[in-house]
Amino acid sequence: MSHLVTGTDVPPEKRKYTKPKIGKYIRAHRWAQYAVIVLVLLFLVLTLAGNSMVLVIAFYLLGSFSTIYRRFRNEPPAIELISLTTVAVGVVHGPFVGLLFGGITELTAEIINGRMDAFALGYVPGRMIMGLLAGLLSGAPILLLGPALVVASYVASQFMYLLYGDPERKFSVLAYIFFNLPWNLLMFSFLGEFAVSIL
Repeated sequence: MSHLVTGTDVPPEKRKYTKPKIGKYIRAHRWAQYAVIVLVLLFLVLTLAGNSMVLVIAFYLLGSFSTIYRRFRNEPPAIELISLTTVAVGVVHGPFVGLLFGGITELTAEIINGRMDAFALGYVPGRMIMGLLAGLLSGAPILLLGPALVVASYVASQFMYLLYGDPERKFSVLAYIFFNLPWNLLMFSFLGEFAVSIL
């Protein structure tokens, strides 16, 4: 009777090693899929940014890493620089770049934080709307425009959670707004005009 040789019958030292395929790895890991999207869109943003490319990269990194503390503390990302950087880029480079910048910066922040769930991804549309409106309303004073767009992002990203979320989720959203709005008022008051001027 012949013996059927299977992969487990081959001694470890004789097994053929095959390199993992990049495509298969990306398909198997959700964070890698998001990372590819971010890289493609970031390339597009930087291409459109032209001479401000270096500063846009700096703003992107500043915004993306501003909530890294969430890797270690389970709390809403109330202290962040995504709003300030998104509004500044949208005002200077227009609605399309603002929309892309806000979306990829928020998405990258969630990848860095390791919190790629439905609740975290709810922030992305709010940031995109923030960047879009910043470009469309770029003639408004930054001190008024910034906080107004922060509130608009709440409506876009948090309204459904306040209506239909469980009590714990509603409390989390309210706590986020309670701390995030005053924080952004301070940021736009002291750094808003400066951020726009250096871009």
